[in-house]
Amino acid sequence: MQGNVIDYRGSGGNSYIFNDRSKVSLQVSPFYYIQVETIDGHRGADLSYEAHPIPNAIGEKSGDVFRRGKTLTFSGKIYGRGMSEIDSGAYFLQQMLAEKTIRKLVFIPWAYGIQLYYNCRPYQDLVVVESFDSNVFRYSFTFGLRADDPRTYKLSDNSLFPTWQE
Repeated sequence: MQGNVIDYRGSGGNSYIFNDRSKVSLQVSPFYYIQVETIDGHRGADLSYEAHPIPNAIGEKSGDVFRRGKTLTFSGKIYGRGMSEIDSGAYFLQQMLAEKTIRKLVFIPWAYGIQLYYNCRPYQDLVVVESFDSNVFRYSFTFGLRADDPRTYKLSDNSLFPTWQE
C-alpha cells in the first residue's frame, strides 16, 4: 500500500487522494503533498479467542480463533510551498475524515498492480503535529481507519483477492 497512490472514496463521488507522486514537486495546484510514511495493521487482522475458565483451577481453556476487523494507522507528513499550503493539506485531511460512513480505501499493491480495497471508516481522528524548521514547510500527521471486514477485494468486480482469504 505504501508508496502508491491511495484513494479514500467518499459518498457522492468524492475521492480523497494522497501519496500522489505527481504532486511532489509542489509546483502543481494544490501546492501541498501528503506523504504516507508508515501504515500499521495492513497485513493482519485483529484476533479473538473463545475462552472458558477452568473450574477450581488457574487458567482457561481456549477454543476457536476468529479473525475480526482490521485497524489501519497511517502516519506521514504534509509538505507545502509555505505555511498556508501546509494548513490547506491539514484541512484536506480533516475534511476527508469528517465523513464517518463506511467508504472504500483503494490502493495498488506492488506485487499485483491491480486496484484493491478495504471498506472502512475513521477510527482515530486526525492528529497533526504543527512544527516549524527553518525553510522546511511540513507537518506530521496520524489517523486511524477501521475495517469491519479485514479482507481485501478487487475494485473491478468486488471479488475477494487473494482468494485464499477466508
